[in-house]
Amino acid sequence: KQAAPAVVNIYSKRKVRNPFADDPFFRRFFSDRGGRERTQSALGSGVIVRADGIIVTNNHVVEGADEIVVALAVESENYR
Repeated sequence: KQAAPAVVNIYSKRKVRNPFADDPFFRRFFSDRGGRERTQSALGSGVIVRADGIIVTNNHVVEGADEIVVALAVESENYR
């Protein structure tokens, strides 16, 4: 109950390149599937460990991310 306000959700996005986009053979079969780049999303959790905002999370959630959003828990009567 005391630690719950320190838990956060972490949403990340990164652009990834289609490795087959330049291959003529594969382009015949997958040309209708979005082209050369796509956005890959990840969701994870983390914990605020210091008052200045340092958050600990797993590397695979944020590695190579172009965008990271941290969502804090909504304060409720349960956490007071």
